[in-house]
Amino acid sequence: PWIRRARWYANRGDLEKAMADFDKAVALAPDDPRVWRARGELHEKLDQWDKAIADYGRAIQLEPEEWPFWKTRAESFAQSQQPEKALAIYSKLIEVKPDEPQLWKARADLHARAHRWDEAIRDHSQAVRLRPDDAEAWRQRAGVYQDCRQWDKAAADFRKASELRPQDRRLRKDLAEVYCQLKQWDA
Repeated sequence: PWIRRARWYANRGDLEKAMADFDKAVALAPDDPRVWRARGELHEKLDQWDKAIADYGRAIQLEPEEWPFWKTRAESFAQSQQPEKALAIYSKLIEVKPDEPQLWKARADLHARAHRWDEAIRDHSQAVRLRPDDAEAWRQRAGVYQDCRQWDKAAADFRKASELRPQDRRLRKDLAEVYCQLKQWDA
């Protein structure tokens, strides 16, 4: 009941009461990893990244096979400006779940933020191979190509993403910007 009420408080914006209830839930059920993860999520909302990381770490200690706990911890490391720790977690997760495109995309994003373009393209390419119908995977890889000024490859990926999501105006805008770089005014 404490978790449910804590989430209710959090959704209403009363984060202080939400945290008090999460603290009670942790005290009453210290061996329940879901409690630790839930409190970690509230720490994230409060931009308390170290506390979120610690709570996710405790959830992982209690249930190490639960990969979403690892993923949320990696996201917290990324948000707290600790990308190398996040990369290490994503790499470990990819070893365990190599067919999960979200993990490849998340690691690619971290590589891109660090301007490791080849690694970002490699990981985005794997996400595209795993889910060729995922317009967002194509768009993200196109963005990396765009950052690298590989305009032809960016255009091809934006075109593919636009085919998959023809109603998405943002994709058409991105493609038009690439065509301008290529000086293909009539494309």
